Amino acid sequence: MLISALELKDGEVISLESGAVIGKIREPIVDPNNGKVLAFDVRVGFLTKRLILSSNDIIEWQHSALLVYGMNVLVEPIEIKRVFDLIKKRVRIIGKKALTQKGVKLGRVEDVYIDSTTGMIAKYNLTHGILSNFIEEGRIIPANLVVKIDKKGIIFKDSVAEGDKSKAAATKTATA
Repeated sequence: MLISALELKDGEVISLESGAVIGKIREPIVDPNNGKVLAFDVRVGFLTKRLILSSNDIIEWQHSALLVYGMNVLVEPIEIKRVFDLIKKRVRIIGKKALTQKGVKLGRVEDVYIDSTTGMIAKYNLTHGILSNFIEEGRIIPANLVVKIDKKGIIFKDSVAEGDKSKAAATKTATA
């Protein structure tokens, strides 16, 4: 099942042990080398303490909740070195620029769809900006078209932009 990161945002982390809500989901923490969701940033309590929920500790994924065994699966960020390093480097996916290999701007990542079976990002939902959202729809691009994720942004294969040119040419031909 594909689950939107935006649907999960502010969703609940629920303990099967107690049946209680033990935290609120903030955002996925993604490995930029392979697009795997390593963990989720979770806020707990009134003081909104930041804890981490490893993807390995999720029993069931739902559209607005994650089910876990109990409170003990939420840990301090420093306890999972790879996740802690990504947090320190501020590696985020949502809001990142989307470009082709040749540097053609595609927009920004508005949302990602996570495959709940594999924990991998399956699709990227791109937007062109606040004003253009009223004029032009965003686009969804499969994760297999990602070349790499780096400081510049999410780099997609050049064929993503070439597909836009083909569509534009077809539209011109159809209206002529």
